[in-house]
Amino acid sequence: EAGHPDGIDVKWVRGPSSMPNQDQVDQAMQRDLAAVGIRCEFETLSDGNVFTTRHNEGKAGPMHSYNWGSYSVFDADGIYWDQLHTGSIFTYYSNPELDALLDEGRSSLDQDHRKEVYSKAQRIVRDEAPVIFMWGFHSVWGVSNKIDWKPRPDEIDMYFTAKPKA
Repeated sequence: EAGHPDGIDVKWVRGPSSMPNQDQVDQAMQRDLAAVGIRCEFETLSDGNVFTTRHNEGKAGPMHSYNWGSYSVFDADGIYWDQLHTGSIFTYYSNPELDALLDEGRSSLDQDHRKEVYSKAQRIVRDEAPVIFMWGFHSVWGVSNKIDWKPRPDEIDMYFTAKPKA
């Protein structure tokens, strides 16, 4: 049970998306939430600057979704600190215990210690669910003998570097 006998109505603010099928995924989540009494109304902002401004002013809640485009970040600190640390522009969530773990993890170079610290942090995130990480997107590239372009090893697609083959 969701804990609301009559259900609740929630505005879901959505930023612009570069992910394939984002609308279909959001609509599926909307149906799943409705099944437990959480009725979501979408407000979709097509301008990323407007979304960011509203988010930073604390006006994108209580529920919002957006893409996190750091495909090249393979360290827990690169996502957890920005997404979940108190005071970050990307979250309204606050948990002093998690903050302490994230601060400890980002200040250590010892891989075993960091693994232990971030494992504890992951358990908090799993148990409290302040955010739902949906998936990691992998780029898809086409091949043409008419274009001179090479994908980067960090998976950041910079198509503006593509040139017609001479």
